[in-house]
Amino acid sequence: MNKKKRRFNTSYFFVGPYAIIFFTFVILLIAISIFLSFTYYDTVNPPQFIGLRNYINLFTQDVEFMQYALPNTIKYAIIIGPVGYILSFLLAWILAQLPKRLRNVLAIIIYSQDNTNGLLLDNIHLNYPQGEDPVPTGTAHYSFFAKTNGQTSDSSSIERDLAPDGDQSHLWKVSAGKY
Repeated sequence: MNKKKRRFNTSYFFVGPYAIIFFTFVILLIAISIFLSFTYYDTVNPPQFIGLRNYINLFTQDVEFMQYALPNTIKYAIIIGPVGYILSFLLAWILAQLPKRLRNVLAIIIYSQDNTNGLLLDNIHLNYPQGEDPVPTGTAHYSFFAKTNGQTSDSSSIERDLAPDGDQSHLWKVSAGKY
């Protein structure tokens, strides 16, 4: 019994770091987010509890949420979730049916795209001296911040933000790391 108890206790050393990180960065942050969703909080003053008023305003007064954000989120959840799982399962099943050498080559080809974005960003940032911005002013990240700061814009202004002078060649250069 003593040996069984010791073996049981040592397993916590393996699970402990993951459990602490998971609790701190997932469970705790979700709980804080849920609490803050029931408050008015401007990051300067302490949160003031307002109950369901944020949710009532979201569903009754926020036109952009009801027209764009909610339908897009529902479509994404319905299409990407099940279709992604089905395609992932089918691809894994097909790969499992192939001979070992061919399976390894195809698995490398298929899964190598996961590493591509990290390598691409490394390439972009290594080619620029400290302090230079690889993305020109007025490109996609500017549109995102303008949108999130409460400024609304139609699709033509977003296109102007992406290519203010009509030249879209910089978009490829940034994505290829050759700007």
